[in-house]
Amino acid sequence: MSKAYRSMLLPGTWSAEVMANRVKGHSVDARTACHRVQPRLPLGLNRGQAECVVVPPQLIAAAPTGVDPVHTATIPLNGLTAAQSVELLGIQAGQSVLITGAEGAVGGYAVQLAKRRGAVVIASDLSPDGEFATKAAGGDVYVSASQPLVEAVRRVRPEGGDAFLDTARLGQALVGAVVDGGRFVATRIDALPQAERGIQVLLTQVGPDAAMLTTLSDLAATGDLAGPRVGSRGASSSPSGRGGRGRSRQR
Repeated sequence: MSKAYRSMLLPGTWSAEVMANRVKGHSVDARTACHRVQPRLPLGLNRGQAECVVVPPQLIAAAPTGVDPVHTATIPLNGLTAAQSVELLGIQAGQSVLITGAEGAVGGYAVQLAKRRGAVVIASDLSPDGEFATKAAGGDVYVSASQPLVEAVRRVRPEGGDAFLDTARLGQALVGAVVDGGRFVATRIDALPQAERGIQVLLTQVGPDAAMLTTLSDLAATGDLAGPRVGSRGASSSPSGRGGRGRSRQR
């Protein structure tokens, strides 16, 4: 049953304060995090803002305790995008994955979640040192995007990466870094490359998932999910944001 919540209007998403005590698992005045409660309007129309909004319970999860509001605000959209993208990668322990935009919010979360699956993570972004991607997010190798990335990745993994998550809209330019028969996941439909060499090309279409959001919230609360750096270019980036988990293109 949908109930009303008071919006805290945090940047990039909505957090909420429960106003009704009839939602299972949530109590009055409990602090919650929510995935996208803006109305879905035709492209080009402005979206309204309101003090109160009605949302389905499956959109919300308890906000992490002891976590600053800026970090909390990035979890519902950026965190879910990263988590659902890592799911689409289908990686197993010991496999390698290249993640672009690893210093941003989606990419930074994805690096951490891929590491939790036991993957070998090659992180890439525009910063020269990749300090956040490696020291905070835990990437195994950092490759600066200021150099030709396909060649740089092939120097680290001559056979190419088993999977590739593109959060930086590099698309076709990097499909050559993936092994034959690997997976390429993009977070933007305008960055989908043409499939080749049996590579499966997938699009993340982030959708609400209260269980996954709860897991991310719990990880943040225990200090096991580092938030993006304030001012990071990816901290409020918006992926495709259409319901569902993914589309596939393969040749």
